[in-house]
Amino acid sequence: MSKLKIEKLWDWFVTNEEEIIDVVDNELTADYIVESLDNRILDFGLFSWEIAPGKSKPWSLTISPNGDGDLLKISREIMKNAPQLSNWEFHYCKQAKDWNRIFDIYDELMNEHSIVASNWKFVAVPKKGNQVQLIIEADNILHLDDETRFSAGELFVLNEIGEKARIQNVNTIQVVAEIEDQYQDQKVSIDQLKNHF
Repeated sequence: MSKLKIEKLWDWFVTNEEEIIDVVDNELTADYIVESLDNRILDFGLFSWEIAPGKSKPWSLTISPNGDGDLLKISREIMKNAPQLSNWEFHYCKQAKDWNRIFDIYDELMNEHSIVASNWKFVAVPKKGNQVQLIIEADNILHLDDETRFSAGELFVLNEIGEKARIQNVNTIQVVAEIEDQYQDQKVSIDQLKNHF
């Protein structure tokens, strides 16, 4: 990966910082700024990105490797070279959220569903290489189709533990109506998931 390409990205970002903040702050549709940042980030690979309020600074820029371990190394390298800016914090993957475990998801027909995950249970079954298979008991989403249930499980885990832990520590995620008998005595409340990682 070219150091020069990384430098060019950050040079452009610093040069356009005020305009980027203005676009986001005022919800402007300055397509050329968004498109320009998009093209520069996609030039490194199939990443997605998000600008949002930061935790310790006004703004944050997150470049997500979209669950890809190889891209995680690249996004880490990009962010390692980020400039020190008073208005910005930079993340090389999606961060775990401090949240109420309620989220919205769309099914295959694009119908929106509000999911309350606070009463879910889980088991972490050890797999090779310090990874686990997460089995999530979510009996309140049985009405959703299989793919949407799986997506809900993925999104929940991503929000709960962050993208880095998802990539490095979770082998697979399974969402079930009831955890199998063999794991019943191991299942715990979903609010213990963060502590597991």
